[in-house]
Amino acid sequence: MIDCARSGESTIVGDIVPRTHILNNNEQNLHVGIVSESSLEHASGVTRSVREVTTHLMDGGHRVTIVCPSPAYYEYNGAEVIATKSISLKGFDVGHKPQKKFQKLFTQLGIDVLHVASPMDTPGGVLFLGGNAIRAANNLSIPIAAIYQTDAVRFSSHLGFGFAKPVVKKILSDMHNLADVNLAPSSASVQDLVDWGVCPETIELWGRGVDTEAFNPRFRMSPAAIALRESLAPNGEIIFGVVSRLEPEKRLHKLQIVTDIADTKLLIVGKGTEQDRLQEKFGPDAHFTGRLDGEELSSAYAAIDVFLFPSVTDTFAQVIQEAKASGIPAIAANRGGPRDLIEHGMTGFLYEPTAKKKKDKALREYAAQLTEDHELRVQMGKCARASVENRTWGNLIRNELVGHYTRAIDVRHGKK
Repeated sequence: MIDCARSGESTIVGDIVPRTHILNNNEQNLHVGIVSESSLEHASGVTRSVREVTTHLMDGGHRVTIVCPSPAYYEYNGAEVIATKSISLKGFDVGHKPQKKFQKLFTQLGIDVLHVASPMDTPGGVLFLGGNAIRAANNLSIPIAAIYQTDAVRFSSHLGFGFAKPVVKKILSDMHNLADVNLAPSSASVQDLVDWGVCPETIELWGRGVDTEAFNPRFRMSPAAIALRESLAPNGEIIFGVVSRLEPEKRLHKLQIVTDIADTKLLIVGKGTEQDRLQEKFGPDAHFTGRLDGEELSSAYAAIDVFLFPSVTDTFAQVIQEAKASGIPAIAANRGGPRDLIEHGMTGFLYEPTAKKKKDKALREYAAQLTEDHELRVQMGKCARASVENRTWGNLIRNELVGHYTRAIDVRHGKK
């Protein structure tokens, strides 16, 4: 029998100690400017976190203004949304706004603190929003909280720009060193920032919340989940599943190694530029749903028996938390964010990934083990759910994020 009591323990990396800042009830409400590199209409972890942060800040009496690439809504849950011009780059809507225009905008808005979600930059600030936003706020002495969320260094390799890694590291470190507080989602991403030369004194460990009502084992009995299981696994087969953007860096081709395990099916939820290639590669061995939202997504998670995640570039991997909240054990590559999210042998398994063209045999071995061992699969699912029940977005935003903003304000005043 697995002891779930130890699941969800925090990790300390080197000299970086996770700190929780509780906002005093007497402290004033803030006007938070959020600059996001991801459009609010894009399906990504960055977009999800921006939406949740906005909702809970507004509910807490704070004011929020969002700047993001187009296409975007005019407002989101009462917060004004300002969309910038954008171009499409490898399936992403990449925005741009000159530094001077950011300075003018921030002056007009009168924001108290700048929250930059997954900031990116290029030499001269010709693309992306984060770099110019950070420089503009720094010039205006506006406190800055930069949220490290996209592994741009490793991601550049998947875009075919591996030769530019040293330049990307320098750009990221210069940009984050202008921020008063840098928030990293996992122990691995904290270490990345330190290795790239970001001042450790500015780095805080701040994870992500999960909606434990929207992602819940009770959806296993929803009509949509029952219909999906009857369609995909009519003879009671075990369903392996993944929820992800279908992009090269997610390494979803690695899942082909599990398709020959007897009495199993593979469910792939999401869309992206790799969809046609993956459908051709997997053929009838995988069922693709496209992008799902709302209760359809909740039901799809709950219909899965074992969650698989082969990506090695995710700084957090929010989909693993959503799977855990749905009561599903997860198997993921032992890289990046999943290291903190999966308690090996308790809520799932971590495996050592192989090179791009080699097969991840360890992934198959763990998947086969959970297929054969019903009791272990059920117990791990229960532990997975228990490990995230207190990790709601409300707790992480009201009790931690606003406190990080306060620290950024204090640090900026100290710099003055």
